[in-house]
Amino acid sequence: DIRDVDVVLMNPPFTNNEKHGRRFNADVKKRIQGRKLEIKGQMEAADPDAAGVIDSNNLSSFFTPLADALLRSGTGVLGKVLPTTACTNTSGIEERKFLAERFHIDFIVTSHDPKCPNFSFGTSIHESLLVCRHRDANAPLRPTTFISLIHMPETAEEVVRWSHSVHSGWRHVFHRSFEWPADRVAEGDWAPVQYCDGRLAHAARELADHALLAPARDLATIGPDQRRIVDAFRNPLKEAMQTGAATYPFVWRHQTDVRRTMGASPECQVAPASGRRDYAVGKIWPMASNLLIANHIRATNVRTGAVYLEQPALGSAWTPIVPKPDIASPKAAMKAWCAFLNSTCGSLLLLNARAKTLTYSTYKPAQLGAIPLPDPAKCDLAPLEDVFRELKDAELLPWPKMNECPVRAELDAAAATVLGIDAAEIADWRKGIVGEPTVSSKPYYPRIKDPFVAFLMSGPSFEGLDLTRDRSPMRDIDL
Repeated sequence: DIRDVDVVLMNPPFTNNEKHGRRFNADVKKRIQGRKLEIKGQMEAADPDAAGVIDSNNLSSFFTPLADALLRSGTGVLGKVLPTTACTNTSGIEERKFLAERFHIDFIVTSHDPKCPNFSFGTSIHESLLVCRHRDANAPLRPTTFISLIHMPETAEEVVRWSHSVHSGWRHVFHRSFEWPADRVAEGDWAPVQYCDGRLAHAARELADHALLAPARDLATIGPDQRRIVDAFRNPLKEAMQTGAATYPFVWRHQTDVRRTMGASPECQVAPASGRRDYAVGKIWPMASNLLIANHIRATNVRTGAVYLEQPALGSAWTPIVPKPDIASPKAAMKAWCAFLNSTCGSLLLLNARAKTLTYSTYKPAQLGAIPLPDPAKCDLAPLEDVFRELKDAELLPWPKMNECPVRAELDAAAATVLGIDAAEIADWRKGIVGEPTVSSKPYYPRIKDPFVAFLMSGPSFEGLDLTRDRSPMRDIDL
């Protein structure tokens, strides 16, 4: 029986039972699952709070309660590698709350190096390194420091230099760091991991708390889930259309080279799947809407976060948004919401809700329902409706070029008017999004090989230096 361990370091496997069990036969998989359930029962009996964290379908969920049980109370330190989106997705919120209650989350380090976004071997997903310490219940809560690695250290010397810069509090060309309030960490909001520039996390939180916005789920019905749509209707990309079958309009895919405008029209007519007609027509089709929000987004080339159609439709890569009955002028509201979701504000909120991976995100209805929209009961949506009507057929540039997009600038001006936000502030957010490596596919700063130059640039006198990617940093340094 191991107890009172000083430090636990872990890199758990983040695979579900189906993927993890592929190498085993049915009998072995059954025995493994039985053993998991046995361990789960033992842990929950010893610590009832662990019940909300452990998912018997996900092996990694066992590791946090186990570490908590092993560590020395009050001083034990946990270091854990985890997928970056485990810090943001809805399925991981109970584990985040559990950690924040038992530990002080000292640091969360995330790699934003496009060439090396992870700490593990043989994976391509973004990963974060969590460092936390068992906390004294009587000690005051402190903010958590989020560290964004601009370049993953390549040598032991670089690791030492990076570590020194972090602990000295100096800014460094290897990283950016910023603090996040303890109350937000405690409620499971660890959104800063998604950004190299932490100011975007604060901007997204500012929008989430805005008095004139409300979660989409409070204003509309969001859904159905993509899985239900694919289960109910024939896949037009894989199956031949049934001759003479009744069909329904769909925007099936989210092709960024095709979906260039807010205004859209159906790309295909789709029939119910074999044997699923009653379910498709009676349960799923009634959820069709004029407003569809993307549930798959590739941040490096996406143009539209939402589209509006003159006739209701469904989609595979799109989720319907249907205003609730108490929303006056529902079509006007949907047009305004479409303009908002394609503005910088909407793009930032979609970035803030990422799951699976940071560059290619998928969204469940629950995540989309949490995205704030302008509340028609609290603000005048006319500026957003007007700009939609004027620009619905105008081409939007991809997110990496949104700072050059005149349509986006017009949408932002309307959003600023509706929300009472300074247009210059939104323009700053727009510039920040373009600079994100997960959007641009480029490093936040160029890698500086000269140790002496790197040391000079780590000093306080270089705070605020603008090192854009298309400019050599040496041009900005007067040695």
